[in-house]
Amino acid sequence: MNKLNMRFWTYIKSLNETFLVATIVIVLVIPLSILFYISNTNNDTKEEPEYFHPVTEYSSGYSPLSKWDVGDSIIVYAKVTKISSSGDFRFFHTTQDGEKLDGDNWFWVVPGNLQDKANIDRIASMLSEDSQSVYEIRGIKGEDDCDYYESSQLVGTCTPSIYFTGILKLKVAISTTDVHGYTIEFTHSFIEDEPDVSYGSKIRILKDGKFVFEAEEMQDFGGFYSYEVGDWLRNADELKKRAVKDVTGDGILELFIEGYSGGSHCCFQNYVIQLSNPIAILLDLDTGDYGINFKDLNNDGVMEIETNEDVFAYWHTSFSASPMPPVVLSLRNGKYKADPTLMLKQPPTDTEIIKMASTIESWSGSAGPEVAWKYAIDLIYSGNIKSARKYVDLAWRENDNKEFGTKDNFWKELEEQTQTSPYYADLSAFLGI
Repeated sequence: MNKLNMRFWTYIKSLNETFLVATIVIVLVIPLSILFYISNTNNDTKEEPEYFHPVTEYSSGYSPLSKWDVGDSIIVYAKVTKISSSGDFRFFHTTQDGEKLDGDNWFWVVPGNLQDKANIDRIASMLSEDSQSVYEIRGIKGEDDCDYYESSQLVGTCTPSIYFTGILKLKVAISTTDVHGYTIEFTHSFIEDEPDVSYGSKIRILKDGKFVFEAEEMQDFGGFYSYEVGDWLRNADELKKRAVKDVTGDGILELFIEGYSGGSHCCFQNYVIQLSNPIAILLDLDTGDYGINFKDLNNDGVMEIETNEDVFAYWHTSFSASPMPPVVLSLRNGKYKADPTLMLKQPPTDTEIIKMASTIESWSGSAGPEVAWKYAIDLIYSGNIKSARKYVDLAWRENDNKEFGTKDNFWKELEEQTQTSPYYADLSAFLGI
């Protein structure tokens, strides 16, 4: 009987413990999990989306919105034409400095949240007070409105729409300076509260009142004496002081401007314009993630350009691990071109190649701070394709080749990738690939 009683109370105790655990789970763990999920969900929704920026896609006679799909995050520039008490606003497309695009290119801007009356009233008030300014509109491409023309002769015509997440009023400052017989016009777009943050820049060169050159960036321009990202030009006087120099040593000034599109890594568009009569474009080059540097490498009085190859960025690996071999350009026949004579280096010894190959543990894009093929690409871009092939033969790891499958396929993919380089036409024989 005593044993039976003992088993009974042991069973009751185990039920109590099970009930206690269940209570803790219900009262504490589940609510905390729900709060954690909600918190993470809210954080996710607050992250800035990656916007498509149609500013460089503008052309006469069509709406830039037609380029994008429903649900895309986009940025456009526009002036307001109609303000509705319901929260719908009608705009027409312009450039960043307010130049209206040709054609029927207007669109609707609709609040993402129609219940947010305070925000709608604030936007409506801002637009009513200043209908002449250019506005930067960020939002989500919505379904086209195909009902607007229903009662007119334009039945079947559809109007683009954007569900806006933000509307900023842009200020546009235009300044000019005279250099070597040319007038250079600098346009800087910004918002009133943040004059140092650029929302677009444009540089135009005029001769006798006619435009002979134009470059536009969605963010910034730098010059010869812009030493780091963030040290950007803001007006024509700064441009004259920091972007004009005789780099060719012939007594004629050049204008160097480096356009920056913004973003974590990308992108730089570089121009060297000789202010001769007529002007000469010595360089018009997209260097991707890497800027350029001027230096007289052979002491001949003409500056060369140093940069890095960009076509291997993110190629089978992360950006930080991507090979970025140096590239040198020199002025030849009136253009800056990649120069193999200034990139050539002595080949490594067999001992050096064996030593480098012996350090390779994995032929994977996620193996470490540097990928195994970085050394091979550096050798190729220094004119040493034979040494590169020796290294790959020694460093190849048959049991860890998920990136390429086979060694032959590696060389095939490398050749295809290298041929996408803007320098390949000038370097193909030198690279040997």
